[in-house]
Amino acid sequence: MNHKLKGPYSKFCELADTVRALPSLPRLTPVEEFVLNKLIILWGQEANVPVVGFMRTFKDISPTTAHRVIVRLKKIGFVSMQEHEEDGRRKFVIPTGLCEQYVAQMNSALISAQTSH
Repeated sequence: MNHKLKGPYSKFCELADTVRALPSLPRLTPVEEFVLNKLIILWGQEANVPVVGFMRTFKDISPTTAHRVIVRLKKIGFVSMQEHEEDGRRKFVIPTGLCEQYVAQMNSALISAQTSH
């Protein structure tokens, strides 16, 4: 065993895998999780996340792929769309209750990892 790699982060990774495997949460592909994590960061900064602007923020995936992933996250229940109050053509990505449950479980995993060492 490599003791240099043992610590809170490795424990968090283990607990996060446990959260991902919960039957109450839909399975995410790595790209879906990558996009969802970026959304969670932006929401945590209390930012409104416009669909079109968000699709263009990635260096690792194309805007088309980002849009496809957002649609998939909507279909499985992690996000929904909200129209702009004044311009119905503009839409924002917003978290759902399922997304909030996912974040709460990941928060618990992180806290457990921190307190177990």
